[in-house]
Amino acid sequence: MLEDKIHLVATLLAIVDVGVCVDDYTLHKQLYSDIIQPNNPNIRPVRNTSDVLQVYVTFNLVAITEFDEVSEVLASTGYMTVTWRDDILTWDPVLYGGLLSMRPAFGRVWKPSIAVQNTVDKMEPLGLDFGILVLYFSGTLTWYPGDTFKTTCKMDVTKFPFDVQTCFFNVFVWADTISTIDLLPVSNSIGLDIYNVNSEWDITNTSATRHTEHVLDHEIPNLTFSLELTRRPSMKILTVVMPVLLLSLLNVLVFLIPVESGEKLSFTITVLLSFAVFMSFITNMLPQSADSLSVFTLLMAGLFLMSSLYVLLTIWIIKVFHRDSSRRPVPLWVSRLAGGEKGCCGSIRIHPTDRQSGMARSSSRDMDKSRREMTWKRVSETMDMFFFWTFLILTVSMMAVAAFKILF
Repeated sequence: MLEDKIHLVATLLAIVDVGVCVDDYTLHKQLYSDIIQPNNPNIRPVRNTSDVLQVYVTFNLVAITEFDEVSEVLASTGYMTVTWRDDILTWDPVLYGGLLSMRPAFGRVWKPSIAVQNTVDKMEPLGLDFGILVLYFSGTLTWYPGDTFKTTCKMDVTKFPFDVQTCFFNVFVWADTISTIDLLPVSNSIGLDIYNVNSEWDITNTSATRHTEHVLDHEIPNLTFSLELTRRPSMKILTVVMPVLLLSLLNVLVFLIPVESGEKLSFTITVLLSFAVFMSFITNMLPQSADSLSVFTLLMAGLFLMSSLYVLLTIWIIKVFHRDSSRRPVPLWVSRLAGGEKGCCGSIRIHPTDRQSGMARSSSRDMDKSRREMTWKRVSETMDMFFFWTFLILTVSMMAVAAFKILF
């Protein structure tokens, strides 16, 4: 017993002497030589090969650099916090001057081959060339692989520009099954502590879930990090929605322009071309897939068809305006529709049919004819007012229905 006590005291004195006389660099060098250099980074670090190595993952988003709505690709910058326990790389801090952690060389320790599944670039494991590693005395390893991720994001633009999109980051372990490595989320959300706010999209919700997939009779663990993005509509309202609505209201005013001005047809053609430009602009801005169709796009298509109809109606009105009433009298049914006086014949022009009525009655009817006669000019003016109120009510109704569909 006495010898054991003497040996213990000598060991403690040696440790104290090392802690006092040896600097931290020498201790790190010695620790590196003892546990890092002999380590084989190609072997899964478990004492028992039947043990499942649990890997904990957190995704930290730094910024959304681009959201290509046409190709449905989300470009973002972020890094992952990956933690697992290495049963081989452990040490007693007492023997190394109280060192609790170190940063081993990137290529000298085993790392899980984590990759993002729904990337649009080449698929490869994260951190092949560079990564920060922190090793603790208990064998716990923390790895921080960072990258720029370009992932697919299926868009639903039904409620554009008040749409909400949900994008995913599907993370899996390359060439490993759940019998060897299991992926687990640290929390049920994405880390946003250092996130840089995007000018067009707001992050309203995040989540992290674990599930498994069966590939060739193998069960593979997967983590899905979801990101709910809500569009900031103010810019789209000012640059797209408001001009389209104003154009549609201005377009109806073509029926208030007098034919005598000579600008009636040119006005409606100009507005039609403006609609065509906006249709092209919106088509190039939204996804090309047919999975979802924007209510605003449908409204634009309806307004564009109405604008095309305005051109045809304007040509018809101009033609009616310049029709000669003396050569082609206005039919009675047209006069009645246009609000003229009621007559008894097929034409508003009154032709004496009873020669026995005498010259006096014939002369009286000729005097009344000028007061009761409906001209094609008056018919065209009536058509203008009728089309103006009809299409104004139709346009406002279409806008109201579209707004209800988008907002509710």
